Amino acid sequence: MIEINNLYANHLKLKFGCFFTGLILVLMTPFQVSADTITYPNGAHVAVHLSYDDALSSQLDHAVPTLDQYNIKGSFYLLPGSATLNNEQQVEAWKKVAQNGHELGNHTVFHPCSSKGPNRGWVKPYASLEQRTPEWMAAEVKMANTFLFLLDGQKSRTLTPPCFETMTGSGDYLSAVRPLVAGVYGHTLPKPEEVFWSAHNVSGQQLINYIKRSAANPQTKIIGIKFHGVGGDYLSTSNKAHKKLVRYLAKHHDQYWVTTYKNIVDYIKQQ
Repeated sequence: MIEINNLYANHLKLKFGCFFTGLILVLMTPFQVSADTITYPNGAHVAVHLSYDDALSSQLDHAVPTLDQYNIKGSFYLLPGSATLNNEQQVEAWKKVAQNGHELGNHTVFHPCSSKGPNRGWVKPYASLEQRTPEWMAAEVKMANTFLFLLDGQKSRTLTPPCFETMTGSGDYLSAVRPLVAGVYGHTLPKPEEVFWSAHNVSGQQLINYIKRSAANPQTKIIGIKFHGVGGDYLSTSNKAHKKLVRYLAKHHDQYWVTTYKNIVDYIKQQ
């Protein structure tokens, strides 16, 4: 009898031990969206977002008017230290950008990037990722959120990590900043379900070809193109090339759902 009871007790330990182990694994596993389950408005196969970094004058002068002309909404990742945010007239222009349905996104305060490697002499010592910690980056993202709230009144926005780099001197800061934003650029779905291109000095046809080629992959659900200068400033794309891309996307709204990155992230979370 004692032997039977011991066998039964061991059986219960094994059974419930497996149950709780499985439960813990489920709770610890991050939620992952399956691309197969995502459907977009208007029957579009993929979502496309156009984004613009650093709050440059050429974006206000060229990119915004083109987007508004074709009723396409973009994501503008602003830097509080940009010259356009130290000019009253341009500050009012950015407020109007937000009022017209574009996203004002978080791009941190000081644009920290790795100072290691060739051609990184432009990274200031105070903006070197190697000198940062994840906690420091979280504080900086919070500060940028507060600054942007004063511009647009929005409490939720996405983040583009400067240089697409997130490794500080004491670890990756992504997990520290995720709770502070609606989403992180390029990190909503895994590759090749989400792809993006930081483009400059290319033609309008090259931009369109990138969209077509990416959309031809049945696994791809999000396509992004990142701009800096448009018809001016640095890392520039010509106004003509940018306008050709926007015009193409506007004509094919049944194939591509073109909207802000935040709208895409929010929509996928609802899905």
